[in-house]
Amino acid sequence: MHSDMDAPTLFISHGSPMIALDPGDFGPALHTWASRASRPRALVVVSAHFQSGGGAAVTSSAHPETVHDFGGFDPELYRLRYPAPGDPALAARVASLVRDSGRQATLDPAQGLDHGAWIPLRFLFPDADVPVVELSLPADTDWTGLVQLGAHLRPLRAEGIWVVGSGGLIHNFRHLAWKDPNAPVAPWAADAEARFVEQIRRRDIPGAVRLASEDPGMRQAAPTPEHLAPAFVTLGASSDRDTYQDVYVGFRHATLSMRTFAFVPRA
Repeated sequence: MHSDMDAPTLFISHGSPMIALDPGDFGPALHTWASRASRPRALVVVSAHFQSGGGAAVTSSAHPETVHDFGGFDPELYRLRYPAPGDPALAARVASLVRDSGRQATLDPAQGLDHGAWIPLRFLFPDADVPVVELSLPADTDWTGLVQLGAHLRPLRAEGIWVVGSGGLIHNFRHLAWKDPNAPVAPWAADAEARFVEQIRRRDIPGAVRLASEDPGMRQAAPTPEHLAPAFVTLGASSDRDTYQDVYVGFRHATLSMRTFAFVPRA
């Protein structure tokens, strides 16, 4: 990838927080992919774990904290830090792009990086040397609105900034095999993911919206919207000049998709 081409836009299925301590082949796959891509000037991340009502919020601290926004896990997890710098000027630019999309946006210097951001970023850039700005998911936005939000972030890619969504395509906690990360994949989960990815791969935005809105299999796969939502932001930030790439394909705990994909400009 050449520096005069747009940066990629990426969707990461971040899995359980325990992936930070037990990454299997997922962590190395993300690291290998990132090391082959053009180095970003900064990252703008939309995570399932940073939501806001009534508009969007943007992390604007120069030194965002590592937020351990989970409970009941291995104490070692709470000792991990990801001291990536923030970028207050970029935060202001992101807020302005969000306002251009017709939403309110506020700068939040107190908000740190949630685990949906810092855990996968530790695999992509272990040195924590790429500036990170997080944009919240506006909670009252539908799938089409999230695509439009992504489209308003697309200009950042021309400036060498990666637009990153972090969530999970298939994320049904009620059916997880908690005790066994390597449990056989539930057929309904594999089926729902395959059909949804087919729409994403083709950049069929109406098809993806229709599946997420109406398809019983996808409703089972994503019973609450927040983990699927960042995929629509990534889709919106892509363009017809991009090509789809699988970064990682696989499941953990029978029903937790780890599928990670990118849209990168055609060479």
